[in-house]
Amino acid sequence: MNTAKRRFSGRITRGLMAFMTVFGLTAGIGVVGATSAAADTGNYVLYRVYPADVCSHQGNFGVLTPNPLNPYVMRCYDLAFPVGFSIAGELKIQDFCDWKWPGSVAVVEEQNFLGWRCKRAEKP
Repeated sequence: MNTAKRRFSGRITRGLMAFMTVFGLTAGIGVVGATSAAADTGNYVLYRVYPADVCSHQGNFGVLTPNPLNPYVMRCYDLAFPVGFSIAGELKIQDFCDWKWPGSVAVVEEQNFLGWRCKRAEKP
């Protein structure tokens, strides 16, 4: 194989690996941490919100984010047969919090795509 073909093949391989890494991280995040973690902070309890769970609750396939360090740019997506991919819209995290933990409020605790929490006042 000549040098030009080898370089092109290497670029294709690296690009596919990067895409699969991002796709795998965003689509599989709900599977990795399916349980809610609660941390008591005084009179409030913070419940972890997984973006894939929010999209699933909205009836979508998964979640994508162009910037994992920005919790506000996530979008749900859908897949269609035979080959189709469509952006379904933004995540409705407050609706998910209302459904899962009534009386809670959606807050950002960390500046990344896993930084969302549902905050609810509870007795310690």
